[in-house]
Amino acid sequence: MSPNKNWPEKKRLLEEIDKLKKKIIRLEEEKKRQQEVERALREKEEMYRAIVEGSHDAIYIYRGDNFLFFNENVSRLTGYTPDELSQLNIWELIHPEDRSRVYEYAQKRFQGQPAPTVYEARVISKDGEVHHCEFSVVMIKFQGETAVLGAVRDITPRKKMELALRESEDKFRKLAEDAQVGVYLHQDGIFRYINPCFARMFGYKIDEIVGRLGPVDFCHPDDWPLVARKIEARYRDEEAKAHYNFRGVRKDGSVRIMEVYGSRTTFQQRPAIIGMIMDVTAEKERERKLQASLKEKEVLLQEIHHRVKNNMQIISSLLRLQARQANNPHFEQLIQVCQNRIRSMALIHEKFYETSDFTKIDFNDYARRLLSYLLAIYIKDEKQITLDIGIQDVFLDINKAIPCGLLINEIVSNSLKHAFPGGKRGTISLKMRRTNHQEVELIIADDGVGFPPKFDLHKTTSLGLQLVKDLVRQLGGHFELIQRRGIEYRIYFQG
Repeated sequence: MSPNKNWPEKKRLLEEIDKLKKKIIRLEEEKKRQQEVERALREKEEMYRAIVEGSHDAIYIYRGDNFLFFNENVSRLTGYTPDELSQLNIWELIHPEDRSRVYEYAQKRFQGQPAPTVYEARVISKDGEVHHCEFSVVMIKFQGETAVLGAVRDITPRKKMELALRESEDKFRKLAEDAQVGVYLHQDGIFRYINPCFARMFGYKIDEIVGRLGPVDFCHPDDWPLVARKIEARYRDEEAKAHYNFRGVRKDGSVRIMEVYGSRTTFQQRPAIIGMIMDVTAEKERERKLQASLKEKEVLLQEIHHRVKNNMQIISSLLRLQARQANNPHFEQLIQVCQNRIRSMALIHEKFYETSDFTKIDFNDYARRLLSYLLAIYIKDEKQITLDIGIQDVFLDINKAIPCGLLINEIVSNSLKHAFPGGKRGTISLKMRRTNHQEVELIIADDGVGFPPKFDLHKTTSLGLQLVKDLVRQLGGHFELIQRRGIEYRIYFQG
């Protein structure tokens, strides 16, 4: 056979072979692409599985009334085993009060109608516990058919916190709304909340203030620097709380004195100031009048003490003149005793006249002045008698000071007259303090000759000692008389 005759057939075969080669190449490429797709699908599936299994949410897929897929968190949330969940009607997990609403969402979703993709509902676990949950759902194709992919998050702790916060806010609002003081919260120079009392206090309606006006609009211009400084200090955390007064300006222009308590807080996650405000104009006016009245009474009382002291000095001078005219030594001694008693009382009034506190006097200075006076009267040689005075912060009112002063006068005068005969040297001590029982302890002692051997305190007719007893009784106290080296009086009274 001629080669030329077979060429067409050969050519056709070569073309078929070429086509076959190309087809094989395409199939190989298609196989490679398919393998790539399968690998990508496997990777994506593994990734999604890792996401689903590693998620903190309960993730599931359902169609109709049954689960097609769920992760371990669905079991943890509901308390059912995987086998139990596979057989369970999913709607039994929804709280009866929420079931119809959630079922309606599902029906609309499968029918292609608009339905919420994020919503809240309660889930009932196997043990009957109720969980507040947040659902997020989307429609997907699963195993070739339409299904729902959902994620459930247990928000029970958040719900409890929200409930507690709401209850707290309700209590605060109720308390603030009923309060008889102004309550406010301001931020960025604007009031964000005020209660009805605040609005009435300044003559406004609530909606005229909230979101429109700030502290500067209610403050007297002269007081604004103080108020602004206090507010700024709290914003900068320089002082946590503030308490001060300022002049407030009402809507009608009248000025009132306001007392403010304020502290730093947080509102909508930003610093703010919350506080209370009270109109204290009437209280301040009463306080002013009371201070004026008190000042008048202080001046009057000071003048009375001054005049009593002067009158006592006049009486003492008259007695001295009378003693000189009598020309009788015994009478002069009696007059001197009276003058000493008058002087002890006059010194009390003199101390009250000198002090700014009319409720009590410092007995330390008084006792030193009284004893110095008595020493000058009875002792010619100032070196003969040493005074030892120790008084620890004892303050007495006039009802205690006068009998106590007379008591010191009687005892010390008696020591100066009788304890050191013939110019004998010695010491007179006076100690005064408050005990742990808040009694005043007064100790007056000398190291002189003491009482006669057969002396009996209860049988003595001495006017001086009788007066000591009466004065101690007047103080509501009691005393002990100790005879060792000299004489020691221990006197106790409430003061």
